[in-house]
Amino acid sequence: MFDLSALRAPFDPSEVQFKPSAISKDGKRALALAYVEARAVMDRLDTVASPQNWRDSYRVLADRRSQQDGGQVEVECRLALRLDDQWVVKADVGAGDDLKAAYSDALKRAGVKWGISRYLYSLPAVWADYDQVRREFTDIAALRRSLPRPVPVQASAPAPAKTPAAVDITVRTRQGERKLSELTPEQLRWLAENHQDAAVREAVAAYIAATEEAAA
Repeated sequence: MFDLSALRAPFDPSEVQFKPSAISKDGKRALALAYVEARAVMDRLDTVASPQNWRDSYRVLADRRSQQDGGQVEVECRLALRLDDQWVVKADVGAGDDLKAAYSDALKRAGVKWGISRYLYSLPAVWADYDQVRREFTDIAALRRSLPRPVPVQASAPAPAKTPAAVDITVRTRQGERKLSELTPEQLRWLAENHQDAAVREAVAAYIAATEEAAA
């Protein structure tokens, strides 16, 4: 089980982008809206949960691009994480001028449901110098300096290998029927190498391996 709180950790400021949510009348200032790219969301999921513990699926809800007013595509993203061997799903809807943009927006919004980049929504509103011709802020570095400092994100640790159970079967010996736990290590090794029944040899070898691993 990975640490869900690590999903909510702030990103390195270099991964945070800004877009204008409002522009002044003279076009020289804009309200900076912080966001992260879909790739950063996927990297965070890979780092914290590991690739095998998350999956995403998409469904197109509406495609209004044919409308004269320049409609968008609306897509639902279902982002599932495996928690205690059960898949838990959180979903949200994104929009874009094309499918790629809509898919990315939907993934980012579904990621917010899991806490990824949610802190960006609580940042104070900041007006900054804006180049309307180039459609970008003139001093991105200054905006990034105002962001929360990142914290080390704990990578998902691989699940520990399960120790195989030492199955204590009964075998026939010269002294009669005996359980494996009643035999000496020398007797066990002899049975694993010389017993006429291959299934018994395999079972004894598995018993030796399990008991040695449990004792390590």
